[in-house]
Amino acid sequence: MKKLVASAAVAALLGSVAMADVHVGLEGDANLNIGNARNKDNDGTSVQATVGRDWRDSNGIRTKLITNASNEYVGGEFIFCRDSSIGGDTNFVADKEGDNVKGVKHEGGDLAWIDGAKIWWTPVEQFKLWVGQGTHDDIRGNAGYGANGFCTPLNAGEYKDGWTFMGQGVRGVSVGVFPVKGLSLYGSWEVPMGRERDYRYDWDNGDKSFRSEPQNIFGRQAKYCAAYEIEGIGAVKVGLDECVPSAKDKDGNYKSQNIISASVEVKAVDNFFFAVGAFIPTVQYSCDNERKTTGSFNPDEWYGHNRNAFNRINAYARYTISDGFNIHAKVGTLLNSPDVDRTSGEKVWKEKDGQFGFYVGAGVDYPIMDTVKLNLNTSYANGIYLWNSSAKHMDCFDVALTVAKEFPNCCVSVGFAGSTTTRIENKNEDGSLSTRHDVHAMYDTTYKNSNGELVCPFNWGVPLHIAFWF
Repeated sequence: MKKLVASAAVAALLGSVAMADVHVGLEGDANLNIGNARNKDNDGTSVQATVGRDWRDSNGIRTKLITNASNEYVGGEFIFCRDSSIGGDTNFVADKEGDNVKGVKHEGGDLAWIDGAKIWWTPVEQFKLWVGQGTHDDIRGNAGYGANGFCTPLNAGEYKDGWTFMGQGVRGVSVGVFPVKGLSLYGSWEVPMGRERDYRYDWDNGDKSFRSEPQNIFGRQAKYCAAYEIEGIGAVKVGLDECVPSAKDKDGNYKSQNIISASVEVKAVDNFFFAVGAFIPTVQYSCDNERKTTGSFNPDEWYGHNRNAFNRINAYARYTISDGFNIHAKVGTLLNSPDVDRTSGEKVWKEKDGQFGFYVGAGVDYPIMDTVKLNLNTSYANGIYLWNSSAKHMDCFDVALTVAKEFPNCCVSVGFAGSTTTRIENKNEDGSLSTRHDVHAMYDTTYKNSNGELVCPFNWGVPLHIAFWF
């Protein structure tokens, strides 16, 4: 009897597989990076090499196992990533004053994680439910082009996704409703997995609440959006996005900080695409005469989080001259920012608010022949946009040029990437001054000359990239 039941189960499984669309794949990529770096004597630069994933974010060789299956009503996906410990992020270890190099350390590597584990259910064409990690991001307005993903020294390269409109990807639950052609309605909520309550976002809600409580799930952890697209004409999108940092209003009360997002996409002109988007925090930033701020801004926070504290307007345009030959342009702005003096270690306001941050970028994709392509990226961002500061070495210029050759299930690329260095100085607990360098490169190239002046050389690298997929 047990054998009969087992045989029936196997037969049912094989039958279900036959009716489903099942895929199993393996992909990966790695870079051999050669570029300039500070030498051990800390009085100049030398040429060094490492194995990494790309020029900006180097965690060795990445491999990814992807499995998914679906039929008309249900589907699932599992993505497992592994970053090898070969290479990793290689950095020089300095003393508290940042003057003397004590050694070299390798960070990262030996990393393995689930990059996506989700199921979806669509009982009717007008409804879809996603549950799990990495739900979906089809609605967002991306602006990636050229060398993005291969070598990214770009000072705002990590913001190419969702450049003009937010996505709906969450770690939790997402619902999509499609009542008529062209109209999409989404609701997405960050919901803790298992019994966790604080994992991923470490914030102070001011009321000792957890991520698992409804006021947070449906408030600051939520995304809502609506989009209407007319085929061949364009699309209009509006939504409310989640926001990580805490927010206080002018009275010092904690508020559920979210970002209002709106965009317009134009596709009516042949071979031309244009999108512009605005991002408006629900709790607006302000600064009083005593330099006390409201909103999400905190001078100690990572600049990417701080960017969500301000009103932003971003735009992206692409013109296709011929098949594979594209010209790209991208603009980003940061409105009403403070100017913080970060070079003294005190983080004092030079100007309270009203400062303008901007980013401009351009790129070209050019097919040299059927299987050989050339990509060129360049961009500039001022210090207000990057670090809320107009001090020296806070802005950044970068350029990347790559040539890629495609093979069956493989692409090999070589290029050149260069970037100026940005820096932040903070005071340690003992009063000494430490310097943080965001070099947008493989290594920290900064050093102090014989006069004690900080020198910030131009960072350059020559990455060789290999990617495969099966």
